[in-house]
Parts: sequence; C-alpha cells; structure tokens
Amino acid sequence: MTILLQKAVDAVSRLDKDEQDTIAQIIIDELEDKKKWNASFARTASQLETLAKEAKAEYQSGKTKPLSS
Repeated sequence: MTILLQKAVDAVSRLDKDEQDTIAQIIIDELEDKKKWNASFARTASQLETLAKEAKAEYQSGKTKPLSS
C-alpha cells in the first residue's frame, strides 16, 4: 500500500460507519467504472487503429485540408 493510500485509509477509519461505507462505495464504483472503460476501449482499439491508419494515409496522399479558424 502506498503512503498516500494509507493516509486516506487512516483518515477514513476515523469517520463514522455510514461515512466510511459511503466512501468505500465511491471507491468501488470508481474502480468498476475504470474496469468497464478499459474493457470498452479494448473492444474498440482495433477499430480506432484502422481509422487512424486511414486518416494518416489520406493526409499523406494530400486528400486532407486544414480546418479554417
């Protein structure tokens, strides 16, 4: 465990049980969101790679133009 995480755990342990549970649920939710994001990104990574290659090829062949500001 890192020092910062230990400080957070120590601080949370001094709170009442309801506040501890609330913070614990926030942490669990954040970890689950990250897990879902990583899975979603992994499913679409090959599509993003294909789009990036297509965009690079269009740029290199002169088929693109700068956006006007």
